[in-house]
Amino acid sequence: MLTRSSLLAGGLLAVAAVLAGLALLVSNQAQAAPPPAVTFRDATTVRDTGQQIGLPGREVGDAVLVEPRTASGDPAPPLAVSPDGSIAAFARVAPGQVGPLVLAHADGSQLELALPGASGAAFAPSGAWLAVVDGTGALWRVDGVSGAAVRLGDGPYAADPSIPNEDQILAVRLSSVEAPTWAAAEIVDPASGASIPIDPTTPAEEQLVYGASALLDGSVSLVRHRVGGGVAVLRVSPGSPPVAIANLEAPTVAVSPTGEWLAWTAGDRVLIAPGRSPGKPTDLGPGRAARFAPDGGLVLVTGARSTAVFDLDGGVVAEASVSACWAGDGRGCRP
Repeated sequence: MLTRSSLLAGGLLAVAAVLAGLALLVSNQAQAAPPPAVTFRDATTVRDTGQQIGLPGREVGDAVLVEPRTASGDPAPPLAVSPDGSIAAFARVAPGQVGPLVLAHADGSQLELALPGASGAAFAPSGAWLAVVDGTGALWRVDGVSGAAVRLGDGPYAADPSIPNEDQILAVRLSSVEAPTWAAAEIVDPASGASIPIDPTTPAEEQLVYGASALLDGSVSLVRHRVGGGVAVLRVSPGSPPVAIANLEAPTVAVSPTGEWLAWTAGDRVLIAPGRSPGKPTDLGPGRAARFAPDGGLVLVTGARSTAVFDLDGGVVAEASVSACWAGDGRGCRP
């Protein structure tokens, strides 16, 4: 049976040897920075302080949708959810917490990490560790059980890392966090912090990448600013120049893991269409962002007050809370 890991083996894994060779040569290596303080709270302590977060999950089609909630039943939007739905990462600071990164476990216990902010995260396919971008744009590797953290590089990186396999982190490096003039996608080694560009044919200073995600065939999709306006949605394979998927007039674009479908926002509406014919989209209704399921067969549309899951024909499959997030796709929960 073809799995995400086996499909990726033919593409992104081909750069693993290059990363290993660069580990001692590039400047973006793991930094000898002091690890952040970690506080463990068992389930009883968490419950007594009223800070518990439940991780209820359910099957929707072939995917699992997790909808974290606080003790009062309010939605608790996560940064990322582990593949099996047993751990979720949150950016919050409540009274008595060292925060701002909180790892909530299904058994009720929590880990709190004193990072300088937490803007984005993604779990590895094993669920054993996650990549975290802190408030300064630095990239960290964090153990999901112990909370032990290693700083991989200063970046700065955008707040939407993803992890296509255990040996690579896909992240977008920025010229600055406050006002980036360029942004380029990189593959980062989670052990050394060494990195190589996704698109070496175009200088980083000439790129403005809004988003990057791994595809099931081992290539990477890039949503990149297009000269003249709008964005170009590209497919990039290691060692090959980018191939255009579509051109759109909206920077907030989600690409399905198959690379065959696109979802984007137009005003306060979410539209979906095959990449080969984006000029004839289906209107999914009001929404702020869209996220495809790990197999690309469903799309989660998040609104201000509610969330819905649609099939690719635009039919509603399920209703969800605003905290809903897919489990098991190597991406975070940010739009």
